[in-house]
Amino acid sequence: MLVGKYGVPSPEGENQVGDRNEQSASRRTFPRCSAISPKVIELEFVESQCRKAMNQTKGRIAEWIGDPD
Repeated sequence: MLVGKYGVPSPEGENQVGDRNEQSASRRTFPRCSAISPKVIELEFVESQCRKAMNQTKGRIAEWIGDPD
């Protein structure tokens, strides 16, 4: 079911004027909201944990090899 120009659902895929709705759901743009979704927060947390683990691994490798100084 597509939503017409005025937000009214149209089972035929046409808006209230009768024009075909050319804009697909994947191409619609929405204004950014100031509230961050839980998925974004979770993704940022996972990314920071990954960076932390990589830095710890690099530090351990540097300890094994020794500093090139």
